[in-house]
Amino acid sequence: MSGIDGTVPLRTVTCGAETGVFLRTHLTDDLLQIDHAVEFADAADRRDLSVTVKVTALAEVSGVVVVDIDLGRPFGVAMYDEGVVQRFGDADRWIAPPAALLTAYAMSVSDSRVVHLDDASSGAVVCRWCPETFMLSVVVAGTIGDHARSVSDAAWDPVEHVRPVAMEPGETRDVVIRILDASDPAPRLFENAVDYSDPRDLRAHRLALWASEVPCLGSLEHRGSTYPTSFAPERAYGTLHTFFDPDAWSASTALAFSGIPFLQQQARMIVERSVDGIRPDGLVPHHFDGEEPLYLAISGSPQPGPNMFLIEAAIEIACATGDVEWFQDVWARGLRRAAEWLLRQRNPETGLLSVTGALWADTFRRAGITLDTNAMALRTFRRAAGAARVAGDGIGDRLEAAADAVKAGFGALWAASDDHFVTSIATDGTLLDDHVDTENYLAIATGAATAEQARRIVGLLDDHPLTHPGGRGTYVSLRPYTAADCYGGNVGDSDIAMGRLWWADLLARRAMGDAAAFRSLFEPVRGDLLDRVWMRERYAEDGRLVRPDGYHEYPDLTDNLLREGLCGLDLDLTSVSITPMRGGPFRARWGTIELSHSPERVLLRLADDLPRSVRVAGLVPGARYALVGAGPREVDANGQGVATFTMSRSFVLERTES
Repeated sequence: MSGIDGTVPLRTVTCGAETGVFLRTHLTDDLLQIDHAVEFADAADRRDLSVTVKVTALAEVSGVVVVDIDLGRPFGVAMYDEGVVQRFGDADRWIAPPAALLTAYAMSVSDSRVVHLDDASSGAVVCRWCPETFMLSVVVAGTIGDHARSVSDAAWDPVEHVRPVAMEPGETRDVVIRILDASDPAPRLFENAVDYSDPRDLRAHRLALWASEVPCLGSLEHRGSTYPTSFAPERAYGTLHTFFDPDAWSASTALAFSGIPFLQQQARMIVERSVDGIRPDGLVPHHFDGEEPLYLAISGSPQPGPNMFLIEAAIEIACATGDVEWFQDVWARGLRRAAEWLLRQRNPETGLLSVTGALWADTFRRAGITLDTNAMALRTFRRAAGAARVAGDGIGDRLEAAADAVKAGFGALWAASDDHFVTSIATDGTLLDDHVDTENYLAIATGAATAEQARRIVGLLDDHPLTHPGGRGTYVSLRPYTAADCYGGNVGDSDIAMGRLWWADLLARRAMGDAAAFRSLFEPVRGDLLDRVWMRERYAEDGRLVRPDGYHEYPDLTDNLLREGLCGLDLDLTSVSITPMRGGPFRARWGTIELSHSPERVLLRLADDLPRSVRVAGLVPGARYALVGAGPREVDANGQGVATFTMSRSFVLERTES
């Protein structure tokens, strides 16, 4: 048997260099024969490339063959069957996990490239991030020792890390590599998983998904982890990840509605990580450092948000996937305790929650009965009540009663100026603080505000030049938070437009039926995503994107608002509402969920069989519709073009007469 040790230099055989992809094959024994074939899917444009590499032993031999694929872009993402890993190539790094590669891709602001290996291909796949490029090394013949799920900060050396494999005379090893090239930053991956009739909608979704939502995952190294930013390893917030404050909520929701089973499982894992970290008293981890759950925000402040947003995320995932059994399991494992923790924060006299800490801006000093927490509590208690009933849990009645109490008592926060809700009050109704917060939009979105209050709030906030800087995002407050108002004097969150506030702002427009205002606030941010591909964390008061690059919040929320805002699909485990903020007709699909809408005909298909109450807007006022797939058999739209009925899984609503 002929053997080779690590001191023998490698031979290099060029397999192909078309479309900027360079393949090299390392052989550590002359008794191995290599054959290769390069084939283009279209001989005219020579973009999509298929390379077959076949190695044959000419005698009894122990050898190594590694095929290198250079994707020519420093930003590279690998999806293994056990998780996702991503790096930006500012140094030599590599990973060789004991897992199968599903796909890998590289992106720039102008183009992208995807690599697939045929299922029958043999060998491990090493991901390599170099200063200028992202590469894959496919081990066709040989074995990799010391498999690990952590990234090695060193240059990859096949001589050092690949052990020779014994081959009999005539024995073959082969690999088929398919490379898809695109003159667009959105990689050509799972292109049929989601569909929109408007190409801009579809492209915005695909950019949000592949440039931000997937690359922010770190689940190969820490199961169920999602980081605030991409561009690892120089991520903002370092080793801290899976913040339900509410970053991880928007990320897991977007992944769940990707229609891609692998990414839907990633969304479940994000929730499961936090569910398994819930304390016995029901407090949800704020975030994690590596494997360690931490229960206070970075500022040192407690927050009620993680308990709410973890419950919300689990409900969204169950709706997107139809996996009701999974939801029932995580409810029993910890979500019930999380809901009970929220119930214990209620003040018995007012029915409102009394907390220490802000809902989603942890640097702000807030206490007492606060606008932000109670506005969100109304939504979360309602949704959790229905979800608990689906889980067969009698706590649903308590949660429903808590939601009713919050709604009934919310007026105590109404300002003496009669045009907004104040920041916080004491349990006796005494004013504690008022920054004229744009979380007033959240009160509209969740139904805490009356129609007249909503009108006054919008009149106050929309007329202020600071509220929507450059028409982008939603500013925090009209009276800034000073150093004395913030933990550690950190005023960084007081002078920016947050994506989460923009989300509440746009859902307020949906609640008010103001499609024109929705679109005017949505389009500039969506336009920035389309133009920039990667977005920063916040907008400054002049409309510039500022703070860490590659932050997933605005892309996540843009992606989610395509569905729940533009298409108007507001999905819950016990109800569904369709209130489009765009003209029809249009159609959309998210995996198995399908919606088409016009004033004459509406179709909806969901992923599960749960009975739901249904509200459909955008119909012809006063018209009669035949109802297929739900009862009764006919329904009438009211004077505002809204019809209500019940359904299970799917329905078609078709106009029959005026």
